[in-house]
Amino acid sequence: NTVVSAPIACKINHVANDNPGDTQNPQVELTSPAANSVLTNDSVALQAAASDNKGVGSLSFSYSVDRQNWTGIGLAELAGGNGLSGTWKIIWNIKDLKDGVYYLRAIARDDAGNTVVSAPVSCEVRHAPANLIINGNFNLGGTQGWVNLNNSVKINSSNGNYYLTNTYNWNFYQNLTLTPGVYKLTARTKKGTSTKGARIVVQFRFDNGTKTAPYDFGYKNAGTGWESMPAMTIKVPAGASVTRIYLLSGGSGNQHFDDLTLTAI
Repeated sequence: NTVVSAPIACKINHVANDNPGDTQNPQVELTSPAANSVLTNDSVALQAAASDNKGVGSLSFSYSVDRQNWTGIGLAELAGGNGLSGTWKIIWNIKDLKDGVYYLRAIARDDAGNTVVSAPVSCEVRHAPANLIINGNFNLGGTQGWVNLNNSVKINSSNGNYYLTNTYNWNFYQNLTLTPGVYKLTARTKKGTSTKGARIVVQFRFDNGTKTAPYDFGYKNAGTGWESMPAMTIKVPAGASVTRIYLLSGGSGNQHFDDLTLTAI
């Protein structure tokens, strides 16, 4: 059995093209970052210049590792000028991207659907090496991450900045588990009452119970303010299960420490 519905009348009315005859493509150029830039921050501003005879309607950015497969970054905002000739900008979050070379491009589109893609620009994502010291600026709950035997040290604060004050003792240190290799150690120090300045000792402990302390760095402040100690290079040997870093004054009296970093080279 078959049944047919009653007919319903309708009218087809095509919408006229808002830009009849506009076949001219926009022009677009990716202007920032510059070619071969090294990107080290967690985010970077992307910028492109675009123009069109009727006005650019939208501009987007994308990236690729091989210039064949592209991943969209998002729609940019007009940061200067206008649709006829303007600058477009977007913030690209690269925190979770792996280090390596990437290619960027901008895609401009006008209201008539004319679309153009910029020439790709290469850049390198190179994240700053992670600081392996825990609480190196002493802002996380004072001595968190450190061993403070007998409560020997004092955490001070000046204008919201926290820093460590220690005397000549071996009670304050941090234990780290590091893979064998070369590392860079940096620190800032401020003169205290000790006439012998700052002292940083690096000790390696092995599973067989032995230990060595091949690195003993000293520094005497030239003035009374905070000063950066010269960068210190240490080599962690194979078999060292613990790397211990001591902070102490060089002799009688106290010394101040802040902003310790340890990064792999």
